[in-house]
Amino acid sequence: MTADSSPVLAAGTPHTGAPASAGELVLPRPPGLLRRFLGRHPWVVDSLIVGFFVLFMVGTIWANAVNYDTTPTEIVVHLAIVAGGTVALVVRRRQPLLPLTVGVALTVIAFPSYGQGNLLLAVLALYAVAVYRSSRAAWIGLAVSTLTGTFGAWWAEYASIGGPALTIGTVAASADTGDIVQRVMSWPVVSLQYAFALLLATLIGTNIGNRRRYLGALLDRAAQLVRERDQQATIAAAAERSRIAREMHDVVAHSLSIVVSLADGAAAIVPRDPLRAQTAMLTVGETGRQALAEMRRLLGVLGSADDTSAPLAPQPGLAELDHLIEQFRRAALPVSCTATGTQPTDDGVQLAIYRIVQESLTNALRYAASATAVTVDLNYEDDHVSLRVADDAASSLSGTADTESAESAPARTGRGIIGIEERAALFGGTATAGPRPGGGWQVVATIPLGATI
Repeated sequence: MTADSSPVLAAGTPHTGAPASAGELVLPRPPGLLRRFLGRHPWVVDSLIVGFFVLFMVGTIWANAVNYDTTPTEIVVHLAIVAGGTVALVVRRRQPLLPLTVGVALTVIAFPSYGQGNLLLAVLALYAVAVYRSSRAAWIGLAVSTLTGTFGAWWAEYASIGGPALTIGTVAASADTGDIVQRVMSWPVVSLQYAFALLLATLIGTNIGNRRRYLGALLDRAAQLVRERDQQATIAAAAERSRIAREMHDVVAHSLSIVVSLADGAAAIVPRDPLRAQTAMLTVGETGRQALAEMRRLLGVLGSADDTSAPLAPQPGLAELDHLIEQFRRAALPVSCTATGTQPTDDGVQLAIYRIVQESLTNALRYAASATAVTVDLNYEDDHVSLRVADDAASSLSGTADTESAESAPARTGRGIIGIEERAALFGGTATAGPRPGGGWQVVATIPLGATI
């Protein structure tokens, strides 16, 4: 009984106390050297049970052969019955109902020969049903076994005193009437003893079986939680990588676009205006250092947990929007910005607005070189924020032949536009990008306020 209830892993492998690999469910070591040994070698318990049953039944057959006039045929039949019960006990873990069925059959067939000797197989079978099947099956088995045991006890006493020929008259006329009456009244006592032993086996088996099933359910739940934890960690890592990729794209595309534009402009005006070229190059250096700082901060989260070399800084918001627009103006992008309403206070919404404007202006700087006006319109409502970034650059998409714009326009629907759509969708909003009526390109986004992520 001890080995049957030993804790096991959810996969069914007994815990040996060895170090577990990552993600494996680790259980405490079961107490006791014997319990751990039996838990790792259940065949030892099965062998002891089967051996005890065989010795008990063979001993009963030998005692009957010595004390009573038993024929060789009866001995062979009884040995065959014992062999059947032995085979049933061998598979009691996988097929617990088989030994119970055999035990119930033997109760009726062999009760007159062995009496309570048949009790052992039924007791072991009921325990196996309660542990390895279910409590309900065990109680049903108890009821059936008790009924058949009662019938077997009655049939043994009834057949031993004459069977159908027995009448009240024959009992009264018999010289041994007192002995016959005593034997007739003994079967209820035998039945109660039989029922008590079966009930005790059922109670013990039900208790151990319920504990085993409860422990198995806990282990399954723990293993499920481990799997869910690993899955959530994988999902979180993927989401974080996606977020970092978006941030890196925004930082690199924005900064490099400004750096390239300023560097080209400075190279063009050096002969005629060195001072202005120097100012442009200083802006290039400032923009590059800012981009490096942001990249170092973003990449810092990918390092080890104890790596504190990366500086920490808050994400940009609407307060930094004026500085962002000024950077693009220095890069010769004619940007104007209008805003109406009260700015939202949610940091996540502010970051989304900032990044959408940043990506839109970066695309305008890269692909709308001929633009004469780039407008940023922000409208802060009580329940949502709407923004529109538009340029008036001529392109093939608007029906105007512009070779450079025609070649580069498809790129404006690349990863940056996808990032804009994802940032808006994160808050339940929408974002679209495409040609605007009358020429040029526009990005329109709507972000609801008060939405939960």
